[in-house]
Amino acid sequence: MTDHAEPSSTAPRKVVPICAIGASAGGVKALQDLFRNLPADLGLAYVVILHLSPDHPSALSDILGSCTRMSVLQVEDGPSLQPNCVYVIPRIANC
Repeated sequence: MTDHAEPSSTAPRKVVPICAIGASAGGVKALQDLFRNLPADLGLAYVVILHLSPDHPSALSDILGSCTRMSVLQVEDGPSLQPNCVYVIPRIANC
């Protein structure tokens, strides 16, 4: 047995504070106003879900992308959250 610890095979995960925002379909204007006025460097990951019909496509990522300097991404397969990014959850049935 040696006195040396084995190196960790995984790097420590960086903790990213999350701001989760939910709204009805009528909340798009409020979301636009919010993201127009938020500084782009607060260090938060913003997760946005809008209650929409699953039968209609959503342009929320594009709409919010035009209101902020932060990257706006539609969530695909549970991304690793990064600070100063906006993650839009796609419409979900029965939500």
